[in-house]
Amino acid sequence: MLLGCAIEPAAASVAIEGPAAAAAPAGHDAAAYEAALARVEARRVALGQRLAAADSGAAREEVRAEARAYVLAAMRDVVFPAWMGMSWGLGPNSTPLRPHAAGTEIACGYFVSSVLENVGLRLGTRFTYAQAPALYAQRSLAPDKEDLHRFFSIPGDALARRIAALGEGIYVIGLNNHIGFVDVHGGQVNVVHASYTGAQVVTSEPLATAEVIDNSRAAGYFVTPLFQDDRLIDRWLRGESVPLQQLGS
Repeated sequence: MLLGCAIEPAAASVAIEGPAAAAAPAGHDAAAYEAALARVEARRVALGQRLAAADSGAAREEVRAEARAYVLAAMRDVVFPAWMGMSWGLGPNSTPLRPHAAGTEIACGYFVSSVLENVGLRLGTRFTYAQAPALYAQRSLAPDKEDLHRFFSIPGDALARRIAALGEGIYVIGLNNHIGFVDVHGGQVNVVHASYTGAQVVTSEPLATAEVIDNSRAAGYFVTPLFQDDRLIDRWLRGESVPLQQLGS
């Protein structure tokens, strides 16, 4: 089973605790980020009210389509950029809800769960999601069998093409001891993650050449979409919690 952030010494030559926590970059404005998240939340509430008032299936589908486009754009344009450059780590200060808090770093699983909560998705708890095997988190967010895409030992460029064929959107990818997002947009396929490789920071990089992809090639990859099904977008719209589902339950 593919796990979340748990680097095995034999699997990767990185320091388990990660680099020292960095100060917030000069370009990060915490107050502006909070204001942006407040606008996202206000739009979520307004869309949720429209869903509740919709009097036909067609009207509900119209709201869902607008909500899907909005929440994915908010992840891509508001949330992801705010987290860029934050130090990766697995230490006691690697669980923050907001990016670049003084003295903190971020583990890959907490990056995924914190990003989802920043954009307004209520998780059972972000701690249980962050600490769970990647596949548990993925099945909880996209439980339909047809939404679980398993790719075996193919190189990164082939994987990028296979994911691109699934269509534009944001996906969760479960790797060998790692988890992150895949952003398929504008002809590009990027993995967005708190990386234990390279500079060991939150980054968005081409999936085809990402070291974390190559490191997981022997184990394979699980890919699941975000917000494509009615269940998850409805929970976002209604502010309902998404419980963690364990494998086999």
